[in-house]
Amino acid sequence: MGKKLSQSRPTGVGNTGGGAGRARSAREGSGEPTSTVKTPAAAKRVHAERKTEAQSGIAVIGSANIDLVLHAEAIPAPGQTLMGQELIQNPGGKGANQAAAAGKLWARRTAGARLIARVGDDLFAGRILAALVESRVDTASILRTRGMPSGVAMVIVDRHGENAIVVSGGANHALAATDLLARRRSIESAKVVLLQLETPAETVACAIALARRAGTV
Repeated sequence: MGKKLSQSRPTGVGNTGGGAGRARSAREGSGEPTSTVKTPAAAKRVHAERKTEAQSGIAVIGSANIDLVLHAEAIPAPGQTLMGQELIQNPGGKGANQAAAAGKLWARRTAGARLIARVGDDLFAGRILAALVESRVDTASILRTRGMPSGVAMVIVDRHGENAIVVSGGANHALAATDLLARRRSIESAKVVLLQLETPAETVACAIALARRAGTV
């Protein structure tokens, strides 16, 4: 009863932890690299960050037109002929307008938007392309379409500012899903994809599918 019991040192985890700690300290002191295991959540976050860094700019898939604008006292009634003022040619089309707006808002010198579209093989095509380049739009994915005119919008504006518009889609109707598949990298690398309904519906559906697969907005 009076004899003291000697306290034995615990074995197992305590001893193993001490040895591991000394070994780890030795490795850190020697400059050996230590491995870091990422959790699935951390790995997913890193992948998402890299993907965001790889995506840049705005991709627009859609129409490119020339607007022929004529001002007159009134919009002609059926069968009526009126004298108008000077004819004005403006680049237009909902797709080209979106791309031009994005390009002009881009703060950098490089193109801030790219347009995937079709123009004809007429004189209007050169005017459309020149206006887009001036607005800092990447036109490398705009295709010339042989045997077809470019899209044209005929606009009559009266003295009150009311207008009447007739649109001839021209080459815009030839923009096909195969055109997008051949240029899918331009869609997948964009942060934002903009669309309208002035090109075939199946082309728009293909653009949406490619954008969704790439995680593009």
